[in-house]
Parts: sequence; structure tokens; C-alpha cells
Amino acid sequence: MFSLLRYDTEIVDACTALKNRWMEWNTADPCPFTTGDLAPLTSAQIVLFLTLILEDSTELSLKKVKAMQEVYNFNVVKNSEIRFG
Repeated sequence: MFSLLRYDTEIVDACTALKNRWMEWNTADPCPFTTGDLAPLTSAQIVLFLTLILEDSTELSLKKVKAMQEVYNFNVVKNSEIRFG
């Protein structure tokens, strides 16, 4: 008899949840994001978060991209995994 493998998806779930928050944010409302959103994430998780944003079938609006830059300031990140991921 085969046993079903159960994988811990907690690390991916955090990235997916943040991506979903960005995709669902109504830009008519105030920006609900803070720099603390990324604090518990590893650099690999941040890369995954950005990958999930890019792979989502819904296009991220320019207003959201600008808000993401204002909140997370990715332009000055020195970590090569995030910068070139």
C-alpha cells in the first residue's frame, strides 16, 4: 500500500499570500503594505514572491509597481539573488 506524501508548503504559502494581497489590492484604497512584509522572508522567498507576481495571469498595474518600489525599495537592494532573480 502506498502512503501519500505530505509536503510542508509553509515557505511557499507566505510568498503566495503576499502575492495575492498585491494582486487583490484595490488601488483606490490606501496602500496597505509596509517594509515589514518582507522582514520574515528569506531572499529565496522574495525571489519566489516576485516570480509569482510575474507569472500571475493578471497584469500588475503601473500604480502597484510604483507602490511596490516605494514600499520595498527594490532598486537599492544589494542582494544579487533578489536583484538579478
